[in-house]
Amino acid sequence: MRQQIPMILCSIISRDDQQQKWMFSTIPPPVFEVDTRYEYLRNKTEIRKVGVIYDQSPYANLLLKAAQR
Repeated sequence: MRQQIPMILCSIISRDDQQQKWMFSTIPPPVFEVDTRYEYLRNKTEIRKVGVIYDQSPYANLLLKAAQR
């Protein structure tokens, strides 16, 4: 951060405003990913109940929270 070099991450981005300026993530925001999948299930299939299997990684926990909302 002090050297002002961009970081490309394969994980979630820090909540620290100073660090966020130089961080870029290659993964989609959890809400976008979950909403897109739910929208597909709702509009293109007859599926109305889903189960969620996830691990304890930070990104998976964010996906679970988005899915529960």
